[in-house]
Amino acid sequence: MTEDLSVVILADEKTRGSSGRASTPDRICGQTILDYMLNAVRSLDPAAEIIIAHGDSGDPASAISNPADLAVVRMRDIASQLTFENARSGPVLFLPSNIPLLTSSLVDELIRMHLDAEASLTVFPCNNEDASSYAAICVAQRDDFLNGALSSLPEDPGKGVASLVETYHAAGKDVFRASTGVHKDLIRVDLVRDFAAVTRILRKRKADLLMTCGVIIEDPEHTYIDHGVEIAPDTVILPGSHLRGKTRIGGSCTIGPDAFLDDAVVESGCRVLYSVVEGARVRDNTSVGPYAHIRPRSDVGPNARIGNFVEVKASRVRRGAKAGHLTYLGDADIGEEANIGAGTITCNYDGKEKHRTTIGKRAFIGSNASLVAPVKIGDDALIGAGSTITDDVPDGDLALGRASQVNKKRIKDEEEGIT
Repeated sequence: MTEDLSVVILADEKTRGSSGRASTPDRICGQTILDYMLNAVRSLDPAAEIIIAHGDSGDPASAISNPADLAVVRMRDIASQLTFENARSGPVLFLPSNIPLLTSSLVDELIRMHLDAEASLTVFPCNNEDASSYAAICVAQRDDFLNGALSSLPEDPGKGVASLVETYHAAGKDVFRASTGVHKDLIRVDLVRDFAAVTRILRKRKADLLMTCGVIIEDPEHTYIDHGVEIAPDTVILPGSHLRGKTRIGGSCTIGPDAFLDDAVVESGCRVLYSVVEGARVRDNTSVGPYAHIRPRSDVGPNARIGNFVEVKASRVRRGAKAGHLTYLGDADIGEEANIGAGTITCNYDGKEKHRTTIGKRAFIGSNASLVAPVKIGDDALIGAGSTITDDVPDGDLALGRASQVNKKRIKDEEEGIT
């Protein structure tokens, strides 16, 4: 049915509010609306001819992740682009650029309905349009009349389909108009309410796909997973979790509740509880949280523990290391089996530059220690609680960097009433 299929996407400029900003975002669940549509067409027919047509408002190519196999042209050039490959004779599907719920099966259904109607042009209304208005979608057979009609299209992509319908009507051509609501997924994202409705549907699709593949999602309606997220089977996703970007999660993990993962890699057997992981890697069998923050360029584990109110920034925390609570590890390399006490901070910034802290294997850092970078703590070293360490500590040494305690008797001064 889709042999020699051509698709023209009319890249209408977004509806803009009084502030001049787009009233709806151009990305839904981490992917642009155009990419959703292109994926649907490519899945149905990888050899389809795809044309993105735009007006004076600019080139939409920046909203396309893979523009290599399609043509981006001005509205006035659609006719010449479609006739460039003379071997094609099949149907031409005209679409607006804001129908992210489009799927390969839906494209196939539209083409089939057009062929069954045996009309010159078939028009499909969208669910959120006025039933009396010209629809945004149509299918036409490629012929000389279509080429002529295309040559007179307006520069505004938003008026392209209406112009085609008027031209065909004026020439007495057979135009078949499908009934309103022919398919529930024909929804244009023109308003904020449309964006919210479509987002819910796309999230449900993603959750359903993951659950079909063996991922356990306890409450799909309150779990927010982007299109590009990958999750291995037997992992449990708890409510309130946001999994964004190119996040990849291994098997047998527990994520959430209320975890926020953005472009994160979480390997197998991990637990991330009430925590944020951004642009970082969490290796096998590592525990994060509650209320931890793993910042970009961090690499934690395997078998490590990052506890409550711990922040890790651009640091490598190696196998078996532990930072249980109230700690900042910035620009640091933490050795295997090291123990970082509560209140420890790596003082990595001198006001101009960042410096690194290195902590050796099995080192024990006492509570409330300040490690002033650049500094190196050796293997099996022990840092006394409350110390400020400014010099390197050799392997196995005990370092104390605090003032001597002084106790003074309190003297009562009755005349001044001071004790």
